[in-house]
Amino acid sequence: MTDAILLSIIIPVYNVESYLPRCAESVFSQMTNECEVIFVDDGSTDDSGRICDNYASSMANVSVVHKKNGGLSSARNVGMKSASGQYLLFVDSDDYLLRNAIDDLLSIIVSYAPDIIKFDYTRILGDEGTDVSSPLKDGLYSSESELKELLHRSLRDEHSMILSAWSHVYNSRFIESNNLLFVSEREIGSEDYLFNLQAYLYASSIYHINRCLYAYVARDGSLTEIYRPKLYEKYTDLYKRIMSSFQSKDAYGLFSNDILHFYIWLVYAPVLQQELAIGRKENIRRVRRILRSHDFHDALEQYDSSTLSLKQKFLYSVMKHRLWIILYVIYLVKR
Repeated sequence: MTDAILLSIIIPVYNVESYLPRCAESVFSQMTNECEVIFVDDGSTDDSGRICDNYASSMANVSVVHKKNGGLSSARNVGMKSASGQYLLFVDSDDYLLRNAIDDLLSIIVSYAPDIIKFDYTRILGDEGTDVSSPLKDGLYSSESELKELLHRSLRDEHSMILSAWSHVYNSRFIESNNLLFVSEREIGSEDYLFNLQAYLYASSIYHINRCLYAYVARDGSLTEIYRPKLYEKYTDLYKRIMSSFQSKDAYGLFSNDILHFYIWLVYAPVLQQELAIGRKENIRRVRRILRSHDFHDALEQYDSSTLSLKQKFLYSVMKHRLWIILYVIYLVKR
């Protein structure tokens, strides 16, 4: 690792020839000599790989790695291995950085050198942009109580806490010393949830920038927009890996109910919701199997629901007593 490079910007690329130039230009336009860009071409079959080669051959501190298709997690891991920077930023190739993002990040790196930097983002849908902010205040979180509270909130409300990898910057030595790698969403449903919950668990300092630095572009056909088979099995694997990580740090007792909360409401939405949305006989049968499954029912039995709202307590009771028909009626009424 060279001290000259403060920030390695890793851009996984797969069949995004129409979006890649916008992403790349948003990075190049604000790069400094303290940055490097690593494109990881994950076996693209369109012109994406050639576009990356052109950038790498014509610009300093820009490189490209070509590999067989292995998915987003695999591409990110290859990028981390190739990086020489003190910090790592992941940018999905159909998204882009907002103005002054790199300056803001470098300023925090130089001033605070935290293990992790968090920031907010703008969700782009068509021509509309909506700012999405976490409930955290701007500043450094480094005391034991602050870091515990951050983990607690992340497990209790993963959506508002924004656990996407692209909304964080990570200290390279911190990542390496804790052997952090991405596990494919093909296995666990969400590579970002596991990676960031482990990172938060191991971190000694996290800085939150209360400003949108990243543009997330919502596209039809993205993973968040399509039916995902075997999602229950994947999220159950994710739950077990999270439990194992917290147990290895002797932290499971402190966060056990938060982890159960994370799992139960992740199964409710999106797992059960996507099955109910289709509503065919096989989907309803799958809902009934999930409610009867050992892992989910055991989690419901162990969970302390006393702090839930009345609405959540009702839904929890419906799931605990396996009342699938009431879940279906609730879905139809809400729709």
